[in-house]
Amino acid sequence: MSLTLLLDLATGMVPDRIAVGSGDGGMTFAELDRRARNAAVRIQEAQAGSLAYVGLSGPAFHVSLFAAAHAGVPAAPLNYRLSDEQLADLIRQLDAPVIVADETYLPHLPAGAQTITTADLLALPDADPSFVDVDDESTAVLLFTSGTTSAPKGVMLRHSHLVCYVHQTVDP
Repeated sequence: MSLTLLLDLATGMVPDRIAVGSGDGGMTFAELDRRARNAAVRIQEAQAGSLAYVGLSGPAFHVSLFAAAHAGVPAAPLNYRLSDEQLADLIRQLDAPVIVADETYLPHLPAGAQTITTADLLALPDADPSFVDVDDESTAVLLFTSGTTSAPKGVMLRHSHLVCYVHQTVDP
């Protein structure tokens, strides 16, 4: 099962349930799905091979994760606390990334990078999406991790890994 199917199931079963945020003003599954689909169109139009996320955790991160899945590209959350040089190095390792970033971090990104602010991502107009079929074993997330003495290395998390994790955390 892929992340896209997981979101489709949640949206179909409980569209008005809060998926992200607090019960007062949070984003429902239907809203998360709509925004992710709109963002996926933007990712496809940019012919991106990946999506990098540089920002605080919040609704835009969740939209980015599912948008990347709908577009058939991996999402790579990057640590906004890294130096400009370290961020640039990680971004160079990604395949033609679109970078979703909080406005605060835009000056720290490489010049000429394809970027969209988190605010703009959440405000994208409705679009007519056409999605790729997502293989359960394709890469959903690239996590850059390192020990205390080495440079960060990308670790692949497949759609099946993340869906299994979700099932394990919600099933009694």
